[in-house]
Amino acid sequence: MLERLLLTPREAAYRLGISPRHLWTLTAPRGPIPVVKLGRRTFYRPQDLENFVADMARQSAETVESQAGAQHGGTTADG
Repeated sequence: MLERLLLTPREAAYRLGISPRHLWTLTAPRGPIPVVKLGRRTFYRPQDLENFVADMARQSAETVESQAGAQHGGTTADG
């Protein structure tokens, strides 16, 4: 079975585990998640949602690493 190319805001929010209202705050131009507009309707591409989650995971990991470095004398792998 093929995955749908576009998701409604309700479907996209469900996939992310957040409310549709929270999704709206994360939607471009307010936030980082791009949308596809078809007339007056708003849709989300599954790949854009996956990219958003990957970016958030990467940022979380970087934050944890920098906090750990600060707690252990301020040294990190980068210098």
